[in-house]
Amino acid sequence: MKIRDKIVIGVGAYILITVLVGLYAISELGTVRAKLNLVERTDDITQNIIEVRRYEKNFFLYRQKTDLEEVERHLGILQELIENIKTDIVKAIGAQNAQRLRERLIEYKTLFDAVARNLAAQEKAQEAIALAGRKIEARLTGKALEIFSLLRRHEKNLILYRDREHYAVFARVYAELPPSDIDFSLYRKQVDTLVQEQAEEKKLVEHLRAKGRDLQVLSETLVKEERSAIESSIVRTEDLLRVSLVVIIVLSVFVNARLAIRIVQPLRKLEGMTRKIAAGDFSERVEVSGKDEIASLEESFNRMEEKLKEARHSLEEKIQLLREKQSQLVEAEKHASVGVLAYGIAHEINNPLTSVLTFSNLLLEQTPPESPQYEQLRIMARETEKVRVIVKQLLQYSREVTLAKMPVSLHDVIGESLEMLRGQDAFQQIRIEEHLDPELPAVPADRLQIGQVISNILLNAAQAITPPGTISIATRQDDEWVEVEISDTGAGIPSDCLTKVFDPFFTTKEPGRGTGIGLALSYNIVKKHGGTIRVASEPGKGSRFTVGLPKHG
Repeated sequence: MKIRDKIVIGVGAYILITVLVGLYAISELGTVRAKLNLVERTDDITQNIIEVRRYEKNFFLYRQKTDLEEVERHLGILQELIENIKTDIVKAIGAQNAQRLRERLIEYKTLFDAVARNLAAQEKAQEAIALAGRKIEARLTGKALEIFSLLRRHEKNLILYRDREHYAVFARVYAELPPSDIDFSLYRKQVDTLVQEQAEEKKLVEHLRAKGRDLQVLSETLVKEERSAIESSIVRTEDLLRVSLVVIIVLSVFVNARLAIRIVQPLRKLEGMTRKIAAGDFSERVEVSGKDEIASLEESFNRMEEKLKEARHSLEEKIQLLREKQSQLVEAEKHASVGVLAYGIAHEINNPLTSVLTFSNLLLEQTPPESPQYEQLRIMARETEKVRVIVKQLLQYSREVTLAKMPVSLHDVIGESLEMLRGQDAFQQIRIEEHLDPELPAVPADRLQIGQVISNILLNAAQAITPPGTISIATRQDDEWVEVEISDTGAGIPSDCLTKVFDPFFTTKEPGRGTGIGLALSYNIVKKHGGTIRVASEPGKGSRFTVGLPKHG
């Protein structure tokens, strides 16, 4: 066989392998790209399910119409998302599970509507009971009025606690009333109707939560299946590249052995290049000289190297994107979990705390200033008010940030924050320096929420300073962003704490001076605006916080 024929065969083998590897790699990358798109959408489904469950709990706790509207809105988004990718969902988890996902969503929505109707019926029943009770009280006197007043108190306990024990107590007290009175019978019938609605609500809520858990499990299964498919595709591509490199090396050795005398130098060079490629070095290319068969081989090798380089680069980009998405999902789930925990704790504390604060203030008003108990009551009321502020911050952090954007002058917001804070003790003996850009434009933002961010940072700066000290406020802009920079001459933040300052409940202040909620809430608000918030600090020299907002929203 002539050398030309051998070279043609060798080059043909190289080209064939390169094309097959390239086509397969392109196909796998297309699969990864499609899977990534589906993972993004399924992440959206999971996030919406989490939001639905969160607003569901809020609605059952507070019975607010806004929470009901949010549940219905997110359910509509879920239906639209699932319909848009139903073909991909069938491929990922099977037609039966996909149908089950749609059915669970419909069942969940139906149950939620039933719960809403049930609660509305309970409200009507409570109104009817109150009306009937007032009517009866208006005509009773003496012992009958006393018994009926006791019955009304048990009626309120029954509405509040919704259990059979309080209903039994109510029934025992009711038995002491004249049985032949028509108004009493009507009142008892309305109470029984309310009890039936409460029992029905418990059943509906139990079924609703079971459907919600099932829906969430199905969504998480979908995400898991897609991620597993992406990982398998990446592994297959890596295996193919390794096998392809091995085949290329074998062919190189074979051609070198058969054509050692005639073309030993070019083949040695190609062998060295192949080893570099196997080690991941794509920085060099084979220098092509002449127009003979060796030159054709060298050109083919260069094309192969470029294809492998492009395939590897594209694969690395997709892997990095997948890692970023996974990190974002973990962070979102962490904040959602912390928010739910904070919300639950704050809600449980809020009701008894309100009672303590109310009664302590009433006792304070009724106690003469010269009384020994007056100062103790004043301290109790003051400290209880501090706890109420902390609870309010917890509730604010746990709720979804909703923006009401309009053109806002950051200079006006800074002025309002300074005017509000200057009178506080923390700002005494602290000098405020302002270096404001006179041409700073208004930006689309929520005035109140951005004001809260500025106030939080200013208050933290003042609390970090041991008077006398200075707080500097500067504004600047570029083509896309406006920035507010707030720096202080305080104690600074240790370097190992800089990455934690925006975490919820993290604080470097002394016990009793901070909750760690302010900067976490500020971080959420700025991110909701599509902006950035950065911190730089050096212990003993102060800290600098920079808030950036996009000019065009």
